[in-house]
Amino acid sequence: MKLLESVTLVQFFLYERQDLTMGRNTAFLGPNGTGKTALLDAIQAVMLAADAHRTHFNSQADGKKRARTLRDYCLGVFDQSEEGRCRDVANTYVALGFRDETSGQVVTAGIALSASAHSPEVIVQGLFILPGVAVDSASFLEQGSGGSQVLPWKRFQAQAADACRQAGSIGTAVFTTNREDFTRRLLVEHLAAPGDRPNPQAFRNAFQRSLQLKGMDDLSVALRDHLIEARPTNVREFRLRLDQFRQVRDVVRLTKEKIDQASVVCGKYDVVRRERIAEANYACLRAVYESERLGESMAEASDTVTTLAGELDRAQTEHRRAQAAFEAADAAKERAIATLNQDPDYARQAGSAQHLSDRQKDLAQQQRALRASVQAMTAAVRTAGGLPVLLERRGLFEAALTQLADLDSRLAPDAGTAPDAVSVASALRQVELAYQAVRRALAAAEAEYKEAEARRKDAALALERSNRGLAELNPEVARLQRELTEAGIDCTPVCDLVRISAPAWQPVIEAYLGPHVQALLVPRGKEIAAVRAYEGLRGTQAVYGVKLALPSRLRPYRAPAGGQPAALLVDGENADAVTYLRGELGSVMCVESLPDLVAGQKGFTRTGMIATGSGVERRRLASAEHLRIGRTDSHAQRRKAQAELEESTRLATARKAEEQALQGALLQLTPFGNLQVTQHDIEQRLAEIAAGQAVVQDLTERLATTATPGTRSLQDAVTAARLAAVEAKRQESQGLERVTTLKQRLETSQRTVNELAGQLALAAGTERTARQDALYDAQEVDRHRARLDERHPVMDARMQACEAAIQRARSSAASADREAWSLLAAYVAQYHLAAEGLDGQWIPAQRFIQRERQRLEETELAARLEESEEAYQRALEIFRTDVAQALLSGFDRVDEQMRGLNLVLKNAPPFSNNERYQFRSRVVDLHRPLYDFLQRVREVGGDDGLFGEAGQVPEAFRELMEGDASSVLLQDGSPLADYRRFFSFDVEISREGKVIGLLSKRFGPGSGGEHRTPLYVIFGAALAAAYGKVQGQNGGGGIMLLDEAFDKMDTQNVRAAAQYLNSLGLQLIMAGPETDQPKLSSFLSVYYDMGRYGGKTIQMDRTVLTDATRELLASDNPLYHPELIEQEMARLARERGDGSQPGDA
Repeated sequence: MKLLESVTLVQFFLYERQDLTMGRNTAFLGPNGTGKTALLDAIQAVMLAADAHRTHFNSQADGKKRARTLRDYCLGVFDQSEEGRCRDVANTYVALGFRDETSGQVVTAGIALSASAHSPEVIVQGLFILPGVAVDSASFLEQGSGGSQVLPWKRFQAQAADACRQAGSIGTAVFTTNREDFTRRLLVEHLAAPGDRPNPQAFRNAFQRSLQLKGMDDLSVALRDHLIEARPTNVREFRLRLDQFRQVRDVVRLTKEKIDQASVVCGKYDVVRRERIAEANYACLRAVYESERLGESMAEASDTVTTLAGELDRAQTEHRRAQAAFEAADAAKERAIATLNQDPDYARQAGSAQHLSDRQKDLAQQQRALRASVQAMTAAVRTAGGLPVLLERRGLFEAALTQLADLDSRLAPDAGTAPDAVSVASALRQVELAYQAVRRALAAAEAEYKEAEARRKDAALALERSNRGLAELNPEVARLQRELTEAGIDCTPVCDLVRISAPAWQPVIEAYLGPHVQALLVPRGKEIAAVRAYEGLRGTQAVYGVKLALPSRLRPYRAPAGGQPAALLVDGENADAVTYLRGELGSVMCVESLPDLVAGQKGFTRTGMIATGSGVERRRLASAEHLRIGRTDSHAQRRKAQAELEESTRLATARKAEEQALQGALLQLTPFGNLQVTQHDIEQRLAEIAAGQAVVQDLTERLATTATPGTRSLQDAVTAARLAAVEAKRQESQGLERVTTLKQRLETSQRTVNELAGQLALAAGTERTARQDALYDAQEVDRHRARLDERHPVMDARMQACEAAIQRARSSAASADREAWSLLAAYVAQYHLAAEGLDGQWIPAQRFIQRERQRLEETELAARLEESEEAYQRALEIFRTDVAQALLSGFDRVDEQMRGLNLVLKNAPPFSNNERYQFRSRVVDLHRPLYDFLQRVREVGGDDGLFGEAGQVPEAFRELMEGDASSVLLQDGSPLADYRRFFSFDVEISREGKVIGLLSKRFGPGSGGEHRTPLYVIFGAALAAAYGKVQGQNGGGGIMLLDEAFDKMDTQNVRAAAQYLNSLGLQLIMAGPETDQPKLSSFLSVYYDMGRYGGKTIQMDRTVLTDATRELLASDNPLYHPELIEQEMARLARERGDGSQPGDA
C-alpha cells in the first residue's frame, strides 16, 4: 500500500516549520483550539489542489465560528485582532510524502502558496509532484546572512527538478497550476496500484464529503450519489448524433411549411393583382368614354361655332348694306337742306332759320348723348347677359334689354313722344337688377374660385401624401392643416406617426377613436398660436370638428393591470403621437367574446361592439381601404389623387376665367349701378331735351307762317329726307345689334369649344396615363367595353358602370392587400428576413414573396424529404441501440460495485449488537417497464432492432426517441441520463445471519452514534470507489480524513468501522479530543498529543503504537474487554462478604 508517510509544513498556521511522521492510522488528539483540524486542512489543501470551491476548512465548525481560509492559514491568523497573526507575509509550503510499502519508492506531492496582510487574496504559486524524492522542512529553506529563509518558489522548483533527475528514472517532476491535471496525475500515475481505476471527479466529491460526515435526509439518494460510480450515458451526445440526421428532414419540413405560408401570401397578392388590373382597365375605359363624350360635345360646339360664323358673316353684309343706305339717306337729307338754304325766300328767313338750325343741332346733340348713354347701358347689359355663368338669369337681362331698346327708340329724333318718367324708372330698375345680379355672381365666382383653388391645393397635398404611402385625410382635416401651414405652423396627423401592432384590431380601434385618429399634432412651442389660428377661421373659412393634439396636455400612459389593453397595440417612433392615442383609448380592453364584453368595465370586440359606462353600442367599421393609421395602398390612392388634381386644376382655371369675365361686365355696369343717380341724370337730360324741342317747335311754327309755297315744298323735302335718314339709321342700328349679338354668341361658343378642348386634352392625358399603366391590358379593355356597350346604350350609364366597377375592384384590392401585407409582415418577422424598401407597396411586396417562394422551391429540399426520412429512421435505430447498451453497461456496473462492497462488509468485523451491513439495490417501480425492456434488448441483441423481439417500447423511451431537445428525459434528473436513477438503494441489517431490517427505517429518533455508523460505511465505500480500489487489492494509496472521528459511537462500532475502512484500502488520518484515545488505541499506529500554550505555541508529543502495544493498551480497557467489569463486580462482592451483587437494591 502507498501510505502517507510524512507531512511537511512551512509557514502554515502557527508552524514556521514542522515535520510530521504518519502511520497506517494516525490521530491528532487534544483539546479544542490546539490546531488538530489545521493539520487535516493542510492535507486536504494538497489532495484537493488548493481549490477554494472544493475545500471546506474547519469542516466540523457547524457555523459556530468563522471558517478559516487558506490566507488565514498562510498568515497564521489565530484571532481577529490586528496582532492576531504570526506573520504579515508568507511563503507557504505543504508537502505530503507517500511511500510504497512493497517497493519502498517514495513520491512527494505539495503546494506552494503566498499571501500578504495587505491583500485579501492568496496566490497559488504552484502544485508539484516529485517522484523518487522525499523532502522535509529543511528542503524549503536556505541559509542567509540573517539565518534560514524560506526558498522562493522559482528556486525551490529548480532544486526539486534537479533532485528528481538525480533520483533516477521512476518519473519526472511535475510543476503545474492546473488543479484538475494535478489531481489526475497524483491519483492515476502515482497513488493508484496496477488495476486501480481512480475517478478524479468522484474523488473530489467523495474526499470533501468524507470530511463532513453528518446526517442525511435520504439514504437512497446519498448511496446513489456517493457510493455508485457515475457513468453518464451521454444521452445528449446520442441525441446530437440523431439530430444530425434529423436536421435535413426538419429543414425540408420547415421549407415546405415556409413554401405553404409563402403560397398563401402569394395567393392574396394574386387577388390584389387581379383586382388592380381590373381597376386599371376600367379606369382606362372610363378615360376612353370621357374622351369620346368630350369629343362629341366639342364636335357639337364646333358645329355651332361654324353656324354662328356663317350667320355673323351674313349679318355683317346686311349691316354694311344698311350702313350704305343710311349714308345715302343722310346725304340726300343734307342736299335737301342745302337746297332749302339756297332758296331766296328761305334766305330772307335766314336769321330765324339759322337760329332754328342751331337749336336743332343742339337738340340733336343732346338726344345723341342721351341715346349713347342708353346704348352704353344696353351694351353693358348685353355683355353681362351673354356670359355663360349668368345663363340662368337670362330672363332678367332680356327684360332689361327690352326696356332699354324701347327707351332708346323713344329717344330717337323722330320719336313721337319722349319717354315718361315711369318707363325710364322701370328700365333703369332693370339695369340696377342686372348690376346686382352681376355683382352677386362675381362674389359667388370669387368664392367658387377660392374654393376651387383650395380644392386644388388639397388635391396636391393628397397626391403628395399618396406618393409617401399615407392615407387620405378628411377634407376638414386637410383644410385646417393647410391653413395652419400657411400660418407657419407645421402640424402632422397622428395617423401618420403611429401604427397598430395587431392589424385585426385596427378597424374597431379607429371606430372607437373617431376624429382623434386624424388629430393634428402641434409642435411644442406653437400650441397657443395654433389654437388662435384655428379659432380665427370664420365664415366660409371656418373649420369644425378637427382635433388638435397638444403635447403640453399629454400625460404618461399607465396600462391597467390584467387583460389586454387596446392602448398597448398603438406603437410608433413619435412618443407624443403614441401617448395621445393611448390616452384617448385609456383603459379600454380588447375582448374576444361578448360575455367578457358585458362583464368588463370598458372594452370592445373585433366586430365593433363597444362597452362604455353602463351601455353597449355598435360602431360601423371602416373597410380596409378607408383605414387611416399606418401605410396604405398608394397605387390606387395615387391614381385617384392624380385625377382629382387634374380635375381641380381644370375647375380652378374655369372659375378664374368666369371671375375675370364677370369683373369686366361689372366694370361696364358700374356707372349705371346706382338707380337714383342714373335716373336723376336721365330725367334732367330729358327735361333739357323737352325744353329744346319746345324752342325748336316754336321757331319752326313762326317760320312756317312766313314761308312761301316754294319754301314749304323745299321744307317738306327736307322733312322727308330726314325721315328717310332716320329709317335708314334704324335699319343700320338693328343690323349692328344683330352683328353684336352674333359676335357675343360666337365668342361664347368659341369659349365653350376652347374649354372642351382643354378638357379633352386633360382627358386624353388621363387616357394616355391609363394606357401607360403597367397593369393596362388592351384586350381586357375591349372586352369590358363590348360588355358595357351592349348593356348600356347611353354614355352616362356606361361611365357610371365603369365607376362602380372601379370602386368594387379598389375595395377588394385594398382589403386583400391589407390582409396580404399582414401575412407578409408576420412571415418576414417569423423567419427574420431582410425586407427593405417594401413600405407597404403591393407590387414590390408581391415580387419579394414570389422570389422567396421560387428560392425555396428551387432548393429541391422538398424532393429530398423521402431520402431524409429514411436516413432519420436509420439514425433512430442506432440511437435507440446505443442508449440501450450504455444503460445496460451501467446496470452491470451497479451489480459489480454492490458485490465488491458487500464482500468487504462481509469480511469486516460485526458492528455493535453483533450487526452486519449489506448494500442492496432495487429497481424503482416507476422505471420498471423501461428496465425490463432494456433487459429484453440484452437478451435479443441489437441486430434485430428494438421493435423486433424486444417487445413494445415503453412510453418513457418513446418520448426520448420522438421528443424534442428540451425533453425532461435529456435532463440530469432523467434515468436515461443517469442509470443510477433506475434504482433505489438501502443498507440491509442482519444479525447472526438473519435479516432484521433496513437502515433507512432506523432513521429518526435515536442516538448520534446509531446514525453516524452508517455514514462511515457508506462514504468510506464511496471514497474507496473514487480511489479506484479493486476488491482484494490494496496496493495503492488512499487517505481518508476524519475530523471529530467516530464521535458519539461506541467502542465496538468504532473498531468495526475502522477495520472496515482499512479493509477498503483506506489510510485513516483523524482528529479528536484527548478523551477518545482509549477507544481509538486498538487500531492506531501513531497519535499526537497536542497542547497549546499562549496564543501561538503548540506542543506535540508523538506516540508510536506497535501491535503488542495496542494489545497491551486494550488488555485492561473495559471498552474492549467487557468481562473485566464483571470480574471486578464479583471481587467487590466477595470483599463485602454479603454475597450481594453490585447494583442490587
